[in-house]
Amino acid sequence: MKRWVSAAIAVWLAPGAASAQGLDVAIAHSYLSAKSLGQPATFFLVGAEHEPTLSEIDGSILLRGGWGASGFWETGARALAGSARTKPERVYGAVARATWDLDPVGLTIASEYEADGSFAVEKGVLSAELTPQGGPRGLGRPWNRTVPFRWRPWLGAGVGNVFDASGSEDPERDSFFRAYTRLEATYTPTHWDIGAEGTLWAVEGSVGTRSHARGTVGFEIASGVSFDVTGEIGRQPPSFLYEQSFKMGFGFHHPFERGTKPPPANR
Repeated sequence: MKRWVSAAIAVWLAPGAASAQGLDVAIAHSYLSAKSLGQPATFFLVGAEHEPTLSEIDGSILLRGGWGASGFWETGARALAGSARTKPERVYGAVARATWDLDPVGLTIASEYEADGSFAVEKGVLSAELTPQGGPRGLGRPWNRTVPFRWRPWLGAGVGNVFDASGSEDPERDSFFRAYTRLEATYTPTHWDIGAEGTLWAVEGSVGTRSHARGTVGFEIASGVSFDVTGEIGRQPPSFLYEQSFKMGFGFHHPFERGTKPPPANR
């Protein structure tokens, strides 16, 4: 399994490492799509009377490099963990992907590793995603951050393999097919960061669909640091366990800043 993940990341890194555009790095709450959604990595403390104080952290780090005249590659890792979550509720992942501007659509090809906190559920997924480009104000290119309100729909499909035995609630077994659609939106007036994303998966078997939605409202209190209120509901990979939560805590966001996005003519 580790050799499979390492090989997949190496395949994606090889062309990007040769790029003359250098590397850029971003830190945020997730790396779900080839996007610049802007929701921060978050840290929460959860406490109750006569109960120990628990913590939760949701964050990712993503590296990006240029790929040809109209594309870029990305690779990174994500963790949704902490003592406030049981091991089956935790999410770990690694991704390697490439995105191309194929006007009128953007295309992303990705290889991803998914695991829960106890590593009782481990999966590898190869997927492709499409999103329209141009059109209504705020849609633009997937990497466009030139307007305060941005929204983007994605349509994707993937094939995967369960490396380790899944939990009893996991609808995916052995080799599987997964189709999904995602809608993400963000509004970033001065000192505020308001974002939401929702995903609907169609999975094999008699289960049908799984969905997950998350919204974050953040107020910047220092450069890159914010106070955040987050709510989420639904099920997400790898285990598709149901969760419903409302939290307040602190966030940190470092967006892509350097010139590793496609050239201006392709934005």
